[in-house]
Amino acid sequence: VYKRQDQDVERLFPQVKEPVLICPAEQGPIPMAEKRQLVQAAVDKIPRAEVVWFEDTAHDIHVDRPKALASAMLEFAKEVSP
Repeated sequence: VYKRQDQDVERLFPQVKEPVLICPAEQGPIPMAEKRQLVQAAVDKIPRAEVVWFEDTAHDIHVDRPKALASAMLEFAKEVSP
């Protein structure tokens, strides 16, 4: 979830009907309080959103923690698959 000043992406969240896995990293350029607020706004407005936080990880989760990310994605896919 990333907030751009030139776009109001939050207004689009309720239109998302498919399951969404949000995988934010705790480290990075966005202060943690702001990041938690942005993620919570997405979870509150996306009907089928789920969050898996990645501690001790920066922006490149797929590089820093590939196995943990793959595991989270596979678990999520199992949960949402019919």
